[in-house]
Amino acid sequence: MKNSDYNIRFDILRILGIFLIIFYHFFGMWPFQIKYINQFLGFTSYAVDLFFALSGWLIGIQFWKTLHENRFTSNKDVLLFGLKRVARIYPLYLLFHFLSWLPVFWIRGESFDWSYLFLLQNYRWRIPYFQMSWFLCVMLQFYMVLPLVLFYLSRSHRLIKWGCYLFITILPLLLRCLFIDTIVKSPVMGFWGCASFLRYESLWAGMMLSYFFVHHTNSLVRLRHYFLFSSVFILSFCFYLWYLRDLSTHLFLLTLLSIGNVLLIMSQAKPSVARDSILTRVVKFLSSISFAIYLCHALIIHVMRYAVSIKIISSAWLYCVVYVSAVLLTAWIVHVGVERPSSRLIQKKFA
Repeated sequence: MKNSDYNIRFDILRILGIFLIIFYHFFGMWPFQIKYINQFLGFTSYAVDLFFALSGWLIGIQFWKTLHENRFTSNKDVLLFGLKRVARIYPLYLLFHFLSWLPVFWIRGESFDWSYLFLLQNYRWRIPYFQMSWFLCVMLQFYMVLPLVLFYLSRSHRLIKWGCYLFITILPLLLRCLFIDTIVKSPVMGFWGCASFLRYESLWAGMMLSYFFVHHTNSLVRLRHYFLFSSVFILSFCFYLWYLRDLSTHLFLLTLLSIGNVLLIMSQAKPSVARDSILTRVVKFLSSISFAIYLCHALIIHVMRYAVSIKIISSAWLYCVVYVSAVLLTAWIVHVGVERPSSRLIQKKFA
């Protein structure tokens, strides 16, 4: 990305999402006694939708601009567009899948699941291990399928195109309404909570709103204050529903929250050149290793819990300091040793 196009706000949003996800898992598996924290964990779990919305927004801007400039000459070009993004993530995903499988194989004899290689484990009734990988399954399946669908729809009649857009928008909400009892009562983390056709609405919201940003930038800039007000209102309403713990609306919080997040992004979407300050460098560094942080943080939590169980760590403060240091160090090593070299190789391959 060129420096003139760099917008620090997107990196800040990405870091915020990472922080909330770590907060949810960190205190959800906290080995010490703690008060007044569990009531906040449910709300922070929706940080995944912030990632989905931001991802849909960023890939959407690239897709719609490429489509608008007629650089997609065939479905092969569209497939390469999605494949390029999958290839950048896949090596790191394979590494942490293997690291997650080894302990469960050693401890409980869990056999190797070949569905993980094809990112299809989110369609299983229960995800047996590396459960956070459902997020990557939804995102990468979306990258491969939706651009191709949108490419073909762009060549169809306007009414057909927008009718299909509307159908794609309401499909996950409709399915949740039909199967809400099954989804709420599902005792395991698997198909009913992680299947892509039930969880892609945040990605789709980000991608469609990026369409309006690409094609109607001036109008959206004039309405930025309205979007900011709307996002604050929607987020406040979502928090209110979560506070009431009303199960009939609980599942739809995901969609409402993601829309609020994307509206907030849109209200500040004009690129800005960040100054070469210490804060900017810290933000860029944390953003660069954010994906590695997401993949490694849960594994390190399990290691830390084991250290507590055998009395190596007995202080909550020491636990926090060691955990944060271990996550940042591991993520940096993985980023430098695996993620960055593989990204450069893929860029040369697809150049």
